[in-house]
Amino acid sequence: MGNEKRASPVSRADSEIYSLKPIQQYYPDDKIVLVTYGPPLPPPPPPQMSEKSPSYPESEQPQKKPSISAQGMIPVPLEEFRPAVPAPVSSEAHLPQRQSRPFWKRHVFMIIAVLLLVIIVTGVLAGVLTTRNFNSNPKQEAIITVAVSNNSMSSVASSGLFLKDGTTWNMQTYWQNSYGTISYRMSLDGVTYKEAQNVTLRIPPRVGSPLTANAVTDSTGVVYLRLFYMSTTNSATMCVMACAAFATSCSTISNNLLPTTVPPSNFTGLSGVTVNEAQDWRVYYYDMNGFLSQLQGNASGFNKGEIIGGTCLNGSSIAAINVNETTNNIVVFYVDNQSGDLYSQQFVGHWTFGMPVSKEVTASWNPTSGLGAAYRETPDQLHVYYTGLDSRVYEFIGSNASLETNTSWAAQPQTQKTWATAELVGSDITAIGWDDQVRFYQKAKGRIAEGALQNTTWTQKFLT
Repeated sequence: MGNEKRASPVSRADSEIYSLKPIQQYYPDDKIVLVTYGPPLPPPPPPQMSEKSPSYPESEQPQKKPSISAQGMIPVPLEEFRPAVPAPVSSEAHLPQRQSRPFWKRHVFMIIAVLLLVIIVTGVLAGVLTTRNFNSNPKQEAIITVAVSNNSMSSVASSGLFLKDGTTWNMQTYWQNSYGTISYRMSLDGVTYKEAQNVTLRIPPRVGSPLTANAVTDSTGVVYLRLFYMSTTNSATMCVMACAAFATSCSTISNNLLPTTVPPSNFTGLSGVTVNEAQDWRVYYYDMNGFLSQLQGNASGFNKGEIIGGTCLNGSSIAAINVNETTNNIVVFYVDNQSGDLYSQQFVGHWTFGMPVSKEVTASWNPTSGLGAAYRETPDQLHVYYTGLDSRVYEFIGSNASLETNTSWAAQPQTQKTWATAELVGSDITAIGWDDQVRFYQKAKGRIAEGALQNTTWTQKFLT
């Protein structure tokens, strides 16, 4: 053994512990903890064994007190103050599972971007649809709520024409339900009807709108149907549908507001005719001041309306018929505001003054009834229909209708037992005539009833 020095067995961890500042040393004998500051202490020398030192078994080694070093400190075995170092974690040890953040927190920016994109697209679509719905009148007007009267509760309209062959008669019948939807049925022979269809409209009609319709055909045989009604903003509105010859359905090709200088009355009637055997129309209504007025238009557009007569009874109906579409012998029927009687006013190159259809008192007359008018060429007669105070249908007949102002009217209206009783007192009614035929339509028993006159014989049936 000798005095020969050996390499220190102190490990790297021991050296790091000795270099700590401040240094705490524990004295187990005296229960003293001594804190010193200064350079780290050198590791203690290894114990020296003398050859003369007695050899004891390890369990019987005598207890010796450690000697005090030159710096006045007692060296203590490292195990006495070495801090407990946790055992190294094996790579195979189980690690706590990492908690995942909620989806919206991990993708918050993506969610915000998607929401912004949806808002932008919605705004663009709303702008496009608004522009389309009001392309005929850029200024949007407030929706007007109007109390629905009996003469517009179940509005009806009819139109008809000969096709290009000159012999085939087509008819169209329109009606509005309680939700505002307008439907129609077509007859390709004047006798049988095809299935009902809804009219496709961009501009919604108001509930209880009056209706009027007409039809023309062009040189290629295409049939154009025009339906006029009042919109939810109480503006006169036109819908145009195109149908191939002998077709059972039609497609809407335009739907436009017809603005007027003086707005129509909220309770106006509505009626229209075709003139010049072409796509040229006249639409009759009364304005907010009650004056009988006319909208004049063709394929190029409409004017803003003009007054053509006196004042009409508010809430009453209007019916118009063009007796001769070549010379334009137009007769308009309306209810006079002062007397409440049925009047007619005629266009024969100029407008005549309104005159009463009958000067006699009519017990069944209802001034706020629906009105319908038709012309039969063979007997040269005008037929005007209304729903009386007893809910029955009545008819005024005028003879020599083509003689312009010389039409003579029966003093009293007549009725037929075969005609159905109307659904309401004053219900709307519409009529169409050609050759020796007349058809009128009304709502009865929840269905559309047709009264048909062929020469001198009346029949009746239900379309729906």
